[in-house]
Amino acid sequence: MELARPLADRVVVARRGRGAQLNVAARAASHDLLMFVHVDTELPPDAFDAARAALARPGVVGGAFQVAIRDPRRRYRVIEWGANLRARVTRLQWGDQAVFTSRAVGLLNSAASPEDAIPEDVAFARRLALGRVALLPQQVRNSPRRWEREGLVYATVRNWVITLLYAAGVPAARLARWYPAVR
Repeated sequence: MELARPLADRVVVARRGRGAQLNVAARAASHDLLMFVHVDTELPPDAFDAARAALARPGVVGGAFQVAIRDPRRRYRVIEWGANLRARVTRLQWGDQAVFTSRAVGLLNSAASPEDAIPEDVAFARRLALGRVALLPQQVRNSPRRWEREGLVYATVRNWVITLLYAAGVPAARLARWYPAVR
């Protein structure tokens, strides 16, 4: 929290768990644009202008950016390609894409979201996908640290399996056991 103070207009505190933290942040927000950004994600310079322009289009309720990974190795180009293809085909944005929406839509969706849902970003994206979702061409740049720590294949397959099981109706509490950030 102390690290965030000099970088933010306002810092809010929430209990552990990204779902709970996203909900508290959405409720505390005073601006119309909500953008949920992972701490290790770099936004493009025009991110906020691009998100506002996307939300101004008829029927658009939210969106996200293309993914890039801050590592020159080819294996990360494959991960980027797969992540961007998944987002285009499924219209589901994962948290590392800097998901955005309007305050009204965000509050509606965060109020309906299960606080501890894993994957909370997919739960939120599924509700956003009920309207038009914009996948912007600008790229957010993510750290490769999780893939480096957990292993590229393991982390990627685990995230896909969790998402598929969630879509099949497996309770989020069971899925949380496989995701290290919530143990």
